[in-house]
Amino acid sequence: PYDQGEPITEYEVLLGGAVVCKTVVTHCVVEGLSNGQGVSFTVHALNEIGQSSDSEPSELVVPATTPDSLGRPIVVRGANSLAVQWDPPYDGGEQLLGYRVVTEPESVGCSTIETSCTIDGLANGETYAVSVIAVNAIGDSAPSESATGTPATTPDAVVATVTDEIDASVISWAPMGDGGDPIVEYRVALWSEAMIVAEWFTVEPELRIADIAFPNEYRVTVEAVNSVGSSTHATVWLRPLAHPAPPVVEPPTVPEPPVVEPPVVNPDPPVVIDPPTITEPPVVPGPPVFPEPPVVPDPPVVPDPPVVPDPPVATAPLSPSNIRLSRVTSTAYTLTWTAPNSGGSPILDYRIAKRVAGSTAFAAVNDGVNTKRSVVIARPKSGKTVYVRIATVNAVGVSTPPTVVRLVGKNLYAIPSVASVRLSDAAAFFGSDARSTPYDGTSLARVFDHSFFL
Repeated sequence: PYDQGEPITEYEVLLGGAVVCKTVVTHCVVEGLSNGQGVSFTVHALNEIGQSSDSEPSELVVPATTPDSLGRPIVVRGANSLAVQWDPPYDGGEQLLGYRVVTEPESVGCSTIETSCTIDGLANGETYAVSVIAVNAIGDSAPSESATGTPATTPDAVVATVTDEIDASVISWAPMGDGGDPIVEYRVALWSEAMIVAEWFTVEPELRIADIAFPNEYRVTVEAVNSVGSSTHATVWLRPLAHPAPPVVEPPTVPEPPVVEPPVVNPDPPVVIDPPTITEPPVVPGPPVFPEPPVVPDPPVVPDPPVVPDPPVATAPLSPSNIRLSRVTSTAYTLTWTAPNSGGSPILDYRIAKRVAGSTAFAAVNDGVNTKRSVVIARPKSGKTVYVRIATVNAVGVSTPPTVVRLVGKNLYAIPSVASVRLSDAAAFFGSDARSTPYDGTSLARVFDHSFFL
């Protein structure tokens, strides 16, 4: 404003009639505000003579931040899927745009604007840790406390075989898959037409059914059961064997009486013949006896040397991510970022270069060998664009490709009079793009870190 012939020594910013900021320049940062609660400010100038009247109130501005972290979600398992449900968190003063659901081990997850969604394409029997992230225009909340879930479905049908006996049959079966959840029992049913007339539950893969008779046929089904439900049933037919026929008893055979011939009487006495003389056989010597060869012991078993695993191979690191514009002054911009994956080797340096729009090459920013995750860039002139390139270095090499962000400079506007107050300049940053946004007469520019410039 016009100083009335005496230099202005200070400006005071008021909120609800109370001074919340003093400055000798035409802007300042007011902290300690409540996110989501709109505020309006007035300003007056001071010189050695006194104090000016208060300006007209500024447009209403609403401070905001990222959403609060959510509570632990509720997870309900399904076949190759998990259904996830949660309660919405505090939005940080800025309307929620949606939610992202992530898992460990990593999966496709799901995104939604509702407070529930289903993650498909998961492996039955594998346990997943599930977390939910809330998103608003400021950014992402911290991940919620994780809840675990194990997708599962009903077991596969068993393969059954039958061994028939007399008045009984033995059914045996082999399970083919538990659907991702342990089988707790088997259900065996005996059918008559479309009605179950007997039923058994067993944990063994075999059952003997007795008191069934030849020549009847019986239909039996077998199902595997887990905590999700029952498998489709396997059907077999029982055909008990008949009793063997009784043996045929033949009457005993009565033998014919023997025919007795009268003895023949020989009047001549028998001639007695002397027995022959038997000569002893010669003695044949046996084969020579050789001594048993000595027993040679087996050589000692030498164990294989232990297998030493190869050391992990380091790779070049990733480029920085999550780059933020953390500070803006009238002469410089300050960029900060999150440390990337080091590739298994410690990060040694961040190589930083910049290029002014219109030039063809990047020029290195000489900050020495430095692992600090921030850099100060001279503020471009109004309308000028500067590209900043950041790469990560470890002992293996340099990250490829580097991260590049764009900065656009804008002049600070002077307050034309005490009677009107406008936001003079603000810088908003999203993803890899930084730009300056002046007040356009219809809305207030959102200010980084819930601060604004006057």
